[in-house]
Amino acid sequence: MALAVAAYLLVNGVGWIKARGTRAEINKELTSALAQKLPPERAAQRDLIALPKPPEISFIAEDCEFPTTDSGWIVQSYRQACRLVTTSAWPVTDRAEANAILGQVPERVVGDPVTGESPLSGCTPLRRADSDEGTPVGSRSSRAAVFVEAQTNDDWWCGKSYGPAYRSTILDGTGAELDPARNWLVVTHKQELGEWNLGCLHWSILFCDNPFGGKPAMGTPPV
Repeated sequence: MALAVAAYLLVNGVGWIKARGTRAEINKELTSALAQKLPPERAAQRDLIALPKPPEISFIAEDCEFPTTDSGWIVQSYRQACRLVTTSAWPVTDRAEANAILGQVPERVVGDPVTGESPLSGCTPLRRADSDEGTPVGSRSSRAAVFVEAQTNDDWWCGKSYGPAYRSTILDGTGAELDPARNWLVVTHKQELGEWNLGCLHWSILFCDNPFGGKPAMGTPPV
């Protein structure tokens, strides 16, 4: 029994050391990706802030999460996926004012006009542009402009989806939440930074633990 426990701890000790190396490698790759993608986003944000009516909320965040590969209800392995999220938001009186502001923004920033209903009640898509089909995971991107109606009841409000995510790190600006008492125009640009396999640590016989302990590698943004 003692030998089995010792072997079990040894295997996971090796896994923990491997996770440290994986974290260092992901940090390096994220630092490189941020050096490439963050400066153009900063420039685009400055252009929006220079509009006659600048956005009231403006921030750039690095958003990382841990998707899993599952077998039934048991996690088999973890991944880390990160993206760069740029958000600009204007309080508006109505959809007409939202469209008027969009008329001052280049299509390359907000995408093409769209029609149709959003899966999120209260959020109406106005513009959208996605990366080409077949773009590999880790390199995809999307742009969107959405009219967000003020909250009118106690149901979940779609405007909550435009605040900073749980594991976000704010790189520029302040990651404020939208005021649910107001209508908003929200412009977003989401760019994948990469996705990496982490495997798992088996500190118990059945269950797979996150090798990063729930704390993602983040990289270092350029000054």
